[in-house]
Amino acid sequence: MATQTMLGVLAVEEVPVYDSGYRTDMAARTMYQPTGVPLRNDGIFRHWMLRGETYRLEHDGTGWRVHNDLFGRHEYRLVDAQDAQYVGQLRLGTSELMLNVGSVYEIRVIEPMGPWGVYSLSA
Repeated sequence: MATQTMLGVLAVEEVPVYDSGYRTDMAARTMYQPTGVPLRNDGIFRHWMLRGETYRLEHDGTGWRVHNDLFGRHEYRLVDAQDAQYVGQLRLGTSELMLNVGSVYEIRVIEPMGPWGVYSLSA
């Protein structure tokens, strides 16, 4: 049985989005990203989190890969907003959470309209 431990409340940036580009029923919703941490694939994907969705983070030997059903088979990785280089940390309020290679994490809202939490998963 898998267990999960809440590590803290994620610092996020938010923006209203009128056309999310990857789901037609997301019109006029708010999207989020961890503060200063967009995703990189062929380009930079900012404000990539939606309430009601869960995002799994796993290190694949190259960087922190983010999984979500909405992303399909695309390979998205956490990067720094300034230089688009891979990062291994997330901001929790005023502190930094260093992600440990070999660990699996999830990002999701704590309650329907509450803040975003970061959870560590273990088998």
